[in-house]
Amino acid sequence: MIQLIIAFIGILILIPILLILPSVFTRLATLLHIIISSLYFLLGILLIEHLHWSIVGGMVVLMLILTAFLFAQRLDSLKLKKNELEY
Repeated sequence: MIQLIIAFIGILILIPILLILPSVFTRLATLLHIIISSLYFLLGILLIEHLHWSIVGGMVVLMLILTAFLFAQRLDSLKLKKNELEY
């Protein structure tokens, strides 16, 4: 339980720091990245008590790859729409 409290405090500290730093992403995208990565982290902490660490690690890595792929696809589609509007 203490691990979850410390993780939650770390997330609360991380949010304003990442929103202040300059980034190529919008504030909404940055906030979404923080929330998704925090959920994956908390899910990993909760599952590691019940499953072997390699299974949990593999699950988290697969979720990260899927999320990165979905973000990249969304970014590409937004760029295409923006380019179409310019011409």
